[in-house]
Amino acid sequence: MLKNIGQLIKQLKPKLEEYLNSQGINTSGKLFKCPNFKKHHREDLKPSCNFFPDKTMFKCFACEYRKGGDIFDAVKLLEGKDITGENFYEVIKYLCKKFNIPYVETTTEEDKFFKEISITLNRIVNIAHVQLKNEIKTNKELKQFLKSKGWIKAIDTFRLGYFKSVPSLDLNEDVLAYLNLADKQNPSELTKKLVNRVIIPVTNYRGEIVGITCRTIKKDDTISKYMHYFASNIKNLLFNINNINPKELVYLVEGPSSVLTLYGYGITNVVASFGNHLHNNQSELLIRKKVSHLVVLFDNDFGGNEGLRSSLDLLSKQSEIEKIEIGILPENNDPGEYILQGGKLEDLSFINLLDYLYEKYHNNTNDKYIEKCLAQYVLSLIHISEPTRPLYISYAVFCL
Repeated sequence: MLKNIGQLIKQLKPKLEEYLNSQGINTSGKLFKCPNFKKHHREDLKPSCNFFPDKTMFKCFACEYRKGGDIFDAVKLLEGKDITGENFYEVIKYLCKKFNIPYVETTTEEDKFFKEISITLNRIVNIAHVQLKNEIKTNKELKQFLKSKGWIKAIDTFRLGYFKSVPSLDLNEDVLAYLNLADKQNPSELTKKLVNRVIIPVTNYRGEIVGITCRTIKKDDTISKYMHYFASNIKNLLFNINNINPKELVYLVEGPSSVLTLYGYGITNVVASFGNHLHNNQSELLIRKKVSHLVVLFDNDFGGNEGLRSSLDLLSKQSEIEKIEIGILPENNDPGEYILQGGKLEDLSFINLLDYLYEKYHNNTNDKYIEKCLAQYVLSLIHISEPTRPLYISYAVFCL
């Protein structure tokens, strides 16, 4: 937490003009380029923004910022920084450093607890990683499992771990209980459910470990294949988001397992949504990362197809992602299985989202949900940058 946060905000707001100029927006004229220019026709070639009622606020005459925006809105628009929740405090600290404004951080009991959670998770991950690297030398079952999944090359990059038996670590009981990792008989010890499972660390946008996913190495239908232990809401996480290159094509798959398998075959620009549905906060992470080309590659089974359908509403609103495609896998395949069977992603069909929506609508014009998604996407096309925009608009009008 930050001390005197209200005072810091008051000190930062008058820095709006200086901030805009530092980001390449010349504010010396009567009108200047809107910080939201990416959503303008021709990226606000004819400036439509000014300061109003004073230089702590910008007001645009051509977009949703008619009611005005402040320096924090500008940071969100120009640098893709999240200004919601705890991330707002990070933006305040970022701006204070930029403008040499001193600030003091305070620590609450809640802050201390979550720091202890982070320390605990890192400790578990580090010990499990060392044990896996030792165990793989002699444990044929473990080594064969990792080979069969194509995960060998991912061991160090993703810090995969393994426990043959539960180590005695003397951990914080409250932390273990919060993460649901405590043994029922011995609350200060790790649950035995972690034994004989590959431990996959899960990180947030900043690369901080916020949980673990565990995959059993045994073929046993009586136990859960995967188990998840998170300190953060799973709907706010995208597996591997901190490692991707947003300037290149990004694949969105359902589970971390596919990310690890694809990585083993040299396909590294992949994120996973922890299930067959893309949630709003996960979509925001893609936007914040400035992903420009996204291929949704969900499993081609009933669950994957239903999840894709339910995600179309959100995908059809994403004007910030310039190109969205739907990848079509062979029936009853997930991306990892497809690759392990010798398939190549370049051999798959990739359908532009507009084409995909139109085809679905053409096949059933009574489907009001698809009709809504198609209409939303057509409207979002006005934000596509030149020169592709007129082509998309013409095609969309023709389709409708």
